[in-house]
Amino acid sequence: MRRNLLKSTSAYKILAKDKSRDSFNHAYLIVCRDGGFLRNYLKDLAKLIMCKDKEYCDDCRLCRLIESEKHSDVTFYPEQGKKIVVADIDDLVDKSYIKPMEESKRLFVLEDMSQANTQAQNKLLKTLEEPPQGVIILMGATSEYKLLPTVKSRVKRLEISPFGENVLYKEYKNAYSDDTRLRLSVGMSGGLESEVERIYNDQSSLDNYNFVIDVLLNLKSSRDVIKYTSKITKNNLDKFIYILQAVLRDVLALNSGGECIILSDKERNAFVARENEFRSGALIGIIDRLKKAELALNFNGNVNMIADDILFGILEEKHKWQKL
Repeated sequence: MRRNLLKSTSAYKILAKDKSRDSFNHAYLIVCRDGGFLRNYLKDLAKLIMCKDKEYCDDCRLCRLIESEKHSDVTFYPEQGKKIVVADIDDLVDKSYIKPMEESKRLFVLEDMSQANTQAQNKLLKTLEEPPQGVIILMGATSEYKLLPTVKSRVKRLEISPFGENVLYKEYKNAYSDDTRLRLSVGMSGGLESEVERIYNDQSSLDNYNFVIDVLLNLKSSRDVIKYTSKITKNNLDKFIYILQAVLRDVLALNSGGECIILSDKERNAFVARENEFRSGALIGIIDRLKKAELALNFNGNVNMIADDILFGILEEKHKWQKL
């Protein structure tokens, strides 16, 4: 997790402003799609609330204890890898009436309330409505649509939105040495930090990417279809479709003078040199065919037939638009 990214979010800035005014709300809801990093974000926001520094130092005893989830006045729910249950809320309610041991306030952190059932959410309502003195509740949610309206109405909503591709790339480029792998990771991440790290460390994603580039640049005729179809299996077809869509969107951006994230300089030059073969109309046509292939895959279509349709579709779209 790159802390500069969190500090650039509106959620962090609003919470920092509340701290500067010494006017914390009794409860916050942090809406964040990145479930893989949500607990980490909540830890840093907890440090922001509790640390004596202007924002947070990440180095003092208090910050270190929060990082390890061992501070006596900061309680995390649920246990790592589990979902929030009624017993967690019961424990929170009981502890909310205990005075802080070291600090002036008591903080409760709930990792993903969108996974909590209705009974657990209802149990929290009274504490949200009438919180004991000095209690702050910091809730995360990967989706707010599963939260009860009565819960949402009693909290201050903040959001950690997905990050822009260029922002992610600039933030991670000094940490990751393989530029091709990083570009792919960022381009496929959907703006989520956890996905950048997962994809970067997944060799199969890079292998599938190289295969996609090979297909686009070297699929010349129907005779090549058999060669490439044999390399597309039930285990990698979904990744092949997903990566192919991402690469085609990058080439579309290249055609219109926009910025590319995934393609390397060498690959950009290769597509530019063959711009007549990769016209925007052809690219859009291939993307439309890929959407149909996704539907067929979701309905358990035959893998070989779907792969054939995709490869022949690439040839057909390129040929059609070259004739215009």
